[in-house]
Amino acid sequence: MDILSLVIILQNVFTWYLVLDARHKLAASIQDFKKGLELMQQAIREFERGVDHLEEVKQDLDILARSVRQD
Repeated sequence: MDILSLVIILQNVFTWYLVLDARHKLAASIQDFKKGLELMQQAIREFERGVDHLEEVKQDLDILARSVRQD
């Protein structure tokens, strides 16, 4: 085996290492992105619950305001 063949083999091995490393990093990034999406969805649900609660409070305040005006 001559030096050029050895260099080409080592270059191919290194290239495959880089490809596999990049795939691993991409998979980890995708998982992080999915976790971020799940957290955003959870935050949206919490926000919607907060809005629902504020609507209930507004209705209670409207009832209270009407009863105060009647008195």
